[in-house]
Parts: sequence; structure tokens; C-alpha cells
Amino acid sequence: MHQSSVQKEAERPATLRPEPAIFCIKTFMPHPGQENELETRLQKHWDALHAAGLTVPNQEPLFLRSRAGRVLEVFEWKDAEAMDEAHRRGELQDTWKKLLEVGTMVPLASLGECSEPYAHFHVVQPGTHQVKDKMVKIVAVKPHTGKLNDLIAKLKKHDVALRKAGYTTGRPAMHMRGEKEGHVVEVAEWASVQKVKEAQKSDDVHGLWNEFNVSVEHNCPLTCLPEAKDRYSLFPAITLHTMSE
Repeated sequence: MHQSSVQKEAERPATLRPEPAIFCIKTFMPHPGQENELETRLQKHWDALHAAGLTVPNQEPLFLRSRAGRVLEVFEWKDAEAMDEAHRRGELQDTWKKLLEVGTMVPLASLGECSEPYAHFHVVQPGTHQVKDKMVKIVAVKPHTGKLNDLIAKLKKHDVALRKAGYTTGRPAMHMRGEKEGHVVEVAEWASVQKVKEAQKSDDVHGLWNEFNVSVEHNCPLTCLPEAKDRYSLFPAITLHTMSE
């Protein structure tokens, strides 16, 4: 019997591989009556960035909504140079200005969800403005001194186990590093709202979480991240690289 790709991934050791990519989390407050138009223009802006080769290949963005109707975008710049180039190119600046005609940027930390231990947001279907029966969690943890690599290995194990059990989608979790105070941030997509509830009741999931917590100094709400107070939040990407034995 052939092993699934997720099963094979689970059996390989994880190593921390530095990446040039930079995650960006932007949060917008739509102008009155402009919620759908804001989401449309966000998609067009990302499409323009992607067509210009400035985002990570084969990585779709996430568009999310908060309880208060704020719109979040999570995507990966290819590298710092790509981010700088976007600010130099006139046609990309034009799509950015159109965004700001229908929404105002606000810090991630201003969202009510970000004061909770685990921030959860609804996923928006691109192009339809419909909220999917999926949620995204954004979690921040501070590793114990000297335990970063151990934490990374356990994050990878936890992510693979959740995907294998069907709690999260096939999309691997995104991992990033807060440079200012050394937090590790995880963004993962639950398969459905019901799966969130099932995971919260699962002894297996709690066992993995307890194992993971051994390497963690503390979990913290996103409001504790200095980056979350910026106009938009930037985090260097962490790749949980799996290597063949």
C-alpha cells in the first residue's frame, strides 16, 4: 500500500531552513458599503503582485474576515527586494491607491480576536465574497531559550498530524518569526468550523499540544507582538523543511 504524502512527511525529520520570503498580514476597515469592493480590489492587487513575480510561486493568499467585519489578507513576498520593488513600480502603486479608496488600513492588534489566546477568523471565498465553512487560526508562542529548533520540529509534527486526521485542510500551516522579540507565529486553516470543535475535544490533539508546549515559554495573544501594532505586519518565513533519511 502506498503511503499518503502527508504520512511520508510525518515520518521525515524536520529541520529549520532559513527563507528569504516574508509574510505580510494586512488588515483593512472597509468604508461603509464597500466590503465587497474592498475584497475585489485586494484580489486584483495580489494578482498584479503575483503576475509581476513578486510573491512566492504556487502560494495563494488567504482572505479573512473578523467578527467586526474587518478584512485581512495573508500572503508571502518572495523576498525583501520584491517588497521594495513593489513600492517602486507605478502600476502597482496605482492598484494600491485604489484599495485605499474603499478601505482604511488598521493594525492587526486592533482586532478583538487578537486579544484572545488563539485568534480565529472566517475564510472568504475569492471572487464570491461568501464566507466559507472554514476558519483560520493565528497563534503566537515564545520558545524557551535554546529551544527554537525543538519547537519547530514539534510544530511540524503537530501540523502534519492535524492534516492527516482531517482537522485542517491539505494546505500546510504557515510559520513565521517575529524578529523584534523572537515569537513564532503559526497560521493554519481548519477544514471546517465543526472540525475546530472536534479538535478541541480530541485527547490526541491535546496530547500533541501538551508535547509542543514543553518547548514554549508562553503562548501569547497577538496583541503582545510588536509587529501587530505596525501599520501592517511583516514576519520572515520559517520553512519546516523535511529531509529524506
